[in-house]
Amino acid sequence: RPRPRLLELGSGTGLAGLMVAKAIPCDVVVTDLPELMDLLGRNVRRNFRGGAVEGRTDADDEHRDEGGMFPPALYPHLRESAGSVSARTLQWGEPSDYGGGAGR
Repeated sequence: RPRPRLLELGSGTGLAGLMVAKAIPCDVVVTDLPELMDLLGRNVRRNFRGGAVEGRTDADDEHRDEGGMFPPALYPHLRESAGSVSARTLQWGEPSDYGGGAGR
């Protein structure tokens, strides 16, 4: 059985998508406007090991260890995720943001 995939449109802080991926073994993509990607990306990286954020880095990266992971002593909640999360920019009417996703 294939792993479920979810797409959250207009995620804002990403809370709903993040909580779904914490509780359910699935792959979640959270999306929002470019001006919200820094906030959304920080929340993904703070809560998920290996959380992918489209072309983003931020100040939280200074807390990562040599292997690129956050130390469990500082971030114990990162060990407890059933699913995965990635963040992407999505603006209605901007074809480059769609990336051919309709067929994926």
